[in-house]
Amino acid sequence: MEETAPSRSDARPEAVKEFNSRVWDLTLNLVHPAGLYVLLQMVIGDHMGKTPAFAGVELLHPQSLAIYAAQFLGAWTVFYTTLLRDMGYRSSWGTVLLLAALAGAATQYLIFPQPAQATDATTWAFLATQMGLAVVGWPLTMRRWRRLRRRHQSGTEHERAS
Repeated sequence: MEETAPSRSDARPEAVKEFNSRVWDLTLNLVHPAGLYVLLQMVIGDHMGKTPAFAGVELLHPQSLAIYAAQFLGAWTVFYTTLLRDMGYRSSWGTVLLLAALAGAATQYLIFPQPAQATDATTWAFLATQMGLAVVGWPLTMRRWRRLRRRHQSGTEHERAS
């Protein structure tokens, strides 16, 4: 027997209000930290793109792809650590990455006031710090996420068997 979802006109006003409040809660508490991280990484990427280390480097160059992949892993980490915190589990990697991105976006203008004069070594050291945190935080966060999910699933299966 197939269940059908109630149409929007069948929903009680209280249910719609509850749904809307949950959507806004998710948006404010889950999506915005990851969005903020992405925005800060875009600021960093834009500024670092003006350095000699990236002069003439194409979008699909392995260096560019590695940086974009690390930034993606960082955003993913921020999103999942925020989700974990929303579920009641402590997780600090999202906060670490957000603070590092904020510090990086602010201090890059002090370290590289004129990015065209930045040395390759300084540019890569700066980016390695930013991207290294993301690359380390992602597997640790995902391992924790999977462990908690397995624990929850085994608890649910145990409850069904009882």
